[in-house]
Amino acid sequence: MSHDPQFLITTTRLKLCKFSIDDAREKSRLNSAPEFLKYTGNPPFRSLRELKNSLKTTCQKHGFGSWAVIGKEDHACMGWGGLNQHPGFVDLGCRFKKEYWDQGYATEAAIACMHYSFEIQGITEILGRVVHGNDAPVSVLKKLGMSFWKTEHCHGMVADYFRINNKFSS
Repeated sequence: MSHDPQFLITTTRLKLCKFSIDDAREKSRLNSAPEFLKYTGNPPFRSLRELKNSLKTTCQKHGFGSWAVIGKEDHACMGWGGLNQHPGFVDLGCRFKKEYWDQGYATEAAIACMHYSFEIQGITEILGRVVHGNDAPVSVLKKLGMSFWKTEHCHGMVADYFRINNKFSS
């Protein structure tokens, strides 16, 4: 992982950056897709303006948020990844278009986000939340070194929570 002035984070195959208008449209489409809605419990954004305001406010308030994931080869917006601040915890999340599933992109982006949160933001613990029935993210979280923590209801669904601590924090 390295830092590029144009991009927040770069990896071997990916660049993570603030959302452009076109990227924000892609995030809106991903967040409205039925295959994601059934596992999040979150309502889709009502408008592109609402999404852009949310992205801007979150990054300004916390110094992090969700970022567009751009492929280095084709420069396409593949999806998004990043960190979300909740009362009492930070969680890691990502969503990719179907054509990018099962190719290791989610793991690569999640590792980069985790390192950024620990090394740059100084976050001491990150959670990953996975609604029952959505098995693919569990393997990503385990590859990050996260361990199962607890099962809880979230947005009316049963979810498993995984966590990892920043072993370098004081």
